[in-house]
Amino acid sequence: MDSEIQVYGTRWCGLTFRVREYLMKARLAYQFLDIERDPKAREFVWAMTDGHLRFPIVVIEHQLVTEPTIAELQRVMDAHAIRPR
Repeated sequence: MDSEIQVYGTRWCGLTFRVREYLMKARLAYQFLDIERDPKAREFVWAMTDGHLRFPIVVIEHQLVTEPTIAELQRVMDAHAIRPR
């Protein structure tokens, strides 16, 4: 992967939008994988959620967080010492 943060979701999902907006405002690089346009991303989400399409899924340095709140996302980033640029 190109970034230490990957966001799997859809363009129409409000929670996916809020996660992406938060990362953008924090000036953190991330890779967005649209599960409607990327079959491999969709398969990954299915595999990580026992066959359910639950999103967003955020992967931070190999740690998976499903449907995170902004506070949960920040805790995981803090644990990995990821700081805004």
